Amino acid sequence: MSSVLVRFTLVAVVAVAAGCGKVSQDQFDQSMANMQSQLDEQRGSIEANAEGIDALQVEMDALQAELEELAEEYHAMVERYQDHIMFASPVNFAFDSYDVRPGDDAFLERFAQVVAHHYANSVVTVQGYTDAAGPEEYNKFLSQKRAENVAGQLVEHGLDAGHVRAIGMGEAHQVAPGEWGDAEGGLKNRRVTFVIESAS
Repeated sequence: MSSVLVRFTLVAVVAVAAGCGKVSQDQFDQSMANMQSQLDEQRGSIEANAEGIDALQVEMDALQAELEELAEEYHAMVERYQDHIMFASPVNFAFDSYDVRPGDDAFLERFAQVVAHHYANSVVTVQGYTDAAGPEEYNKFLSQKRAENVAGQLVEHGLDAGHVRAIGMGEAHQVAPGEWGDAEGGLKNRRVTFVIESAS
């Protein structure tokens, strides 16, 4: 019950007690005690929620700091939003391939360790992308397979499978618009990004 509704109910009870004389003192006292109990519960819930939000912010701050160190080491990028962190990973793919390159496994292991340590109750969404080549439907399939393969390796490195998702984004949001194949921009387009957010 909201505090406004509680106050309204209190006014109504007082009015009945004063105007109609149909509420005994014991009934009135009991109503007052019940409403005070409801107010106390509501206050406790608000305080608990505030503490939970503060704890979540501390976890996200620690995670962001570690990810920024990781991003600097691997020349990646971290962006913090109100309710999630976006990590543009250094994981790229060969043309028309969804195999994770062996050289990227060390990064994925480090990333999984950082997330598990600082934000174990998070959900990590792996977003896969392609370059500009190929039809849209095929690129959706290819990007989904890339995301799934990377998600699978994150699970192998310790993240909870129930907290890792894979989404194929196709050729959307290209880093180098129109680039594909062996061009440097094409490689940058064939990538995955990570979105880390609370599981609650």
